[in-house]
Amino acid sequence: MSRQVVFSRIKSLKKQGLIKDFTVNLDSEKMEIKLKSYILMTIEPRSQSRQKINTFLKRCKQISQAHYLFGNHDILIEVLVRDRIELSKLIKQFQKFDHVKKTVTLIVYDTIKDCRNHPFERVLEDDI
Repeated sequence: MSRQVVFSRIKSLKKQGLIKDFTVNLDSEKMEIKLKSYILMTIEPRSQSRQKINTFLKRCKQISQAHYLFGNHDILIEVLVRDRIELSKLIKQFQKFDHVKKTVTLIVYDTIKDCRNHPFERVLEDDI
């Protein structure tokens, strides 16, 4: 594919709103971020509770993703930290919130696949 075709395709995808922004993919190991974990959180079902925890989750630099869920837990949080000590400090911060009923921490020990773009690439390939 020529450079002009690629540029035209990117321009078209941006215009359609399919491309939100451009980013770099940093190597977490080289940046000393060696521990990935997921935290399942159960909170009280009050809007005040959600507002307080939302504010904290949005501001916390160790959290890369947070999602509300249907099911046994209310929130799924992806955490990237340097070590278990930093993770423990973060969990203790969560548990200080009165409206947090329970947290379950899952520590990643090996990653099989980390290609967040694959589903989008598949859709784009279907369009070509």
